[in-house]
Amino acid sequence: MVRNTSGLIAYRTGVKLRIRDAQGRDAVHPVNARELVMEIPVVRPGERVAVGARVGTRDDVSLNGAADKVVRFDVELGSATWLPADDAALFPTFTATFRGIGRNSTDPVRGGIRYSVTSMSCRQMASRGTAAVFFDSSGAVVGGTIDGIGDPRRCGTDGYEKTSLETYVPKGIDEARTLLTEYCDVSRPEGGVFRPSGAPFN
Repeated sequence: MVRNTSGLIAYRTGVKLRIRDAQGRDAVHPVNARELVMEIPVVRPGERVAVGARVGTRDDVSLNGAADKVVRFDVELGSATWLPADDAALFPTFTATFRGIGRNSTDPVRGGIRYSVTSMSCRQMASRGTAAVFFDSSGAVVGGTIDGIGDPRRCGTDGYEKTSLETYVPKGIDEARTLLTEYCDVSRPEGGVFRPSGAPFN
């Protein structure tokens, strides 16, 4: 989760997630590292946005081949272009409203996040994905995801009343605290710098 505490618009903020195990090692295998490097298209003054990823943990650091256990994560912010708040009209809002979570009856950690989106845009924007963050009852972050990158149905002029983001949903979350953010940009990024595994995942 990232919050803009300034009075300016943060445009294309670079984000890298660092996921650690109990020994302080990267808990995600290097082949999946690119999925932890992303970009938030727009963060308006005072806005709180979801930042998440869904990646498997590495299984090459334990004696029995078991998946590594995550004990902490960090959000590292990269560069951003800071724009005057008066430029807000360039970035219409897409407000995501959480509607609930449906779980798979045979696999309770799989499910779908139901939500709706209200669009204030008069033109089609470029989808950079839909991000979600899960919290427990104390307000601690316990998981997150990003999906739907490049989906033309998102970031349009009409919004939608009901849709579902299929993902893994941790047990024991406080569902009502779930934070959703539509990543809508004026265009898709053109290439990227090797940082460290290529262009932003989204």
